[in-house]
Amino acid sequence: MARLSDPSTPSPPTIAEVSVLNLDLQPLWQLFVEAIATHLPSVVAALLIFFVGRIAANLVGKGVRGALTRAKSDAALVGFVTAIARTAILAFVIIAALGQLGVPTSGAVAILGAAGLAVGFALQSSLSNFASGIMLLVFRPFGIGDVIDAGGVIGTVTAIDIFTTTISSPDNRKIIVPNGQITGGTITNVTAYDTRRVDLVAGISYGDNIAKA
Repeated sequence: MARLSDPSTPSPPTIAEVSVLNLDLQPLWQLFVEAIATHLPSVVAALLIFFVGRIAANLVGKGVRGALTRAKSDAALVGFVTAIARTAILAFVIIAALGQLGVPTSGAVAILGAAGLAVGFALQSSLSNFASGIMLLVFRPFGIGDVIDAGGVIGTVTAIDIFTTTISSPDNRKIIVPNGQITGGTITNVTAYDTRRVDLVAGISYGDNIAKA
């Protein structure tokens, strides 16, 4: 007497079904192998460009920092210039790596340029203060501790930042002046020299001895 099979139990695949599966997977595997063989050199080259570029950016950053430190530049200027150099090299490296992968980079560069232009117009005053801060750090018309008359303010310089300069007034008030306002006018450094001339007018009576006075 024949046994009835349970319809809920899956039946094993037949030889025909297995051969059909093999025929379906083989082209996919071939496409996968061909894709790897085609794009693997580009991927390896892009990764190599990226990692070598990172090493080069770090080396350039260290070199710039060392050169500015030996030149006794301001600490804020050293950090800023080092960061700008590393960022510029990394941006170039990323664009080169994407180009190696076949990604069109001309459109990305154009978009970044347009975005930078828009941000530049929006931050025009801030960029002006930024450029003025760089000029103050490079040309050093005054330093921390000097008494200056600049930007309509008289006092002692306590800090020179990228965007602003902090001045302590004679009555002990903290005044933060935008750098663009300082470089846009006359800067008088009262304590630049060790000695200064003081003009003093003194009056005496007509009956006094002028020689003794």
